[in-house]
Amino acid sequence: MSEKKFVELAGKMLDEAKMKNLLEFSAFLKRNKLKKRNMGAKNLGVSYNSVDVCTVRLQEDFWLITYFKDYYNQAHLFNKCEEFFTGELKDFIISNINTVPGSVTGCKNCDIPKNKTIFGKSYDEVCNCHQIVIKNPCDKTLEYAKEIVIIAINTISNKEAN
Repeated sequence: MSEKKFVELAGKMLDEAKMKNLLEFSAFLKRNKLKKRNMGAKNLGVSYNSVDVCTVRLQEDFWLITYFKDYYNQAHLFNKCEEFFTGELKDFIISNINTVPGSVTGCKNCDIPKNKTIFGKSYDEVCNCHQIVIKNPCDKTLEYAKEIVIIAINTISNKEAN
């Protein structure tokens, strides 16, 4: 599914306020030169310089952003970004650790959650696919979602420069 079809489908599934925020996040991704690719009918993978950064997903009447999958290279990216997540942003990330696999994301691959250490603290049964999940970001949460992406972009860019 193309991004255009993804947006058309979102328009049918989301109310006006949620759609506005999804379009704002999509425009932010475009301004920052992130690439979007089809990952199924209701999922767009987002990458920067061929490194996966996040996934934008549609559900029944909501949308979400998932970060730092434990497969591909996103978990490695989180480890590289972790030192830049401080203060309120760090608290926000901790409050969005997905310890209920499959419940929010509708993921069918979360049958083997893992015990993980995030910011030096152990968490039981963190989703193996979607470690950080932000449901219906708006206002401040949308700004945090963008900040996570900017830190990921800077981390990827700095890695490539070294």
